[in-house]
Amino acid sequence: MRHMRTLRSFFTLAIGHLPTVQVVEMATAWNEPQNGMRRPEFDRQVYSTTERVLRKEYLKHRTSGKCLLDCESQERKAEFATVMRAWFRKDADPKTRDANCRFFDCFRRSVYTVDRIIAAANTFDLLPKGDWPYPKMKDLKKKVRAKADVLLGEIGPEDLPRLHEVSDHAIDCRNHYVHGTASKLNYDDAAVFIFLTDTLEFVYGVSQLIECGWNSECLRGMHSADHPFARYLDSYGERLSTSGI
Repeated sequence: MRHMRTLRSFFTLAIGHLPTVQVVEMATAWNEPQNGMRRPEFDRQVYSTTERVLRKEYLKHRTSGKCLLDCESQERKAEFATVMRAWFRKDADPKTRDANCRFFDCFRRSVYTVDRIIAAANTFDLLPKGDWPYPKMKDLKKKVRAKADVLLGEIGPEDLPRLHEVSDHAIDCRNHYVHGTASKLNYDDAAVFIFLTDTLEFVYGVSQLIECGWNSECLRGMHSADHPFARYLDSYGERLSTSGI
């Protein structure tokens, strides 16, 4: 079940929404060889009360678009498999797994709340020491900036100007609700609050994909898909200009 959740989480990040699982089957034996090949015999169905399944009513409202999993060439398929293997290797670290669990708990939500932005910010604190330029990095703003540098190095700063400033304001928003520090923006403005929350989730999710080998071509391919990261990139300039940052 843990491996299945890891795979499902990776697909959630790759395609932008939680894949619906209808049936999970497990093989406990091998069939008799046919043409010299043995095939697994899927003779068990596995059920879990902890797996979230999307209702068909929700899926009907999703817009259509090319899925990032629609690899047209063997080379792209190989690249995708390489990224997925790297994701499993990273997720094998208990600290990374904890961070990913917290991230997906935020990313899968359909509403924006104070708890969501706090959780999105705290996700960076859960990552292992090896994820940072130096092991004793504790400043949360610096941690988010370090991950922002990962994606800026691949995507380029032209599409995401002043991203560091935006991420700093996102942490200021988190600190306002956690420590009671003064507001630096109008957090009651839903557009501003959502923009700051989306920024933290975008920086974490995209940096994790890049560290697994996802390149700029794959990332820009999100523009042809129904993916929240594509919408974030498309709307970034306009949202930045109206945010007051």
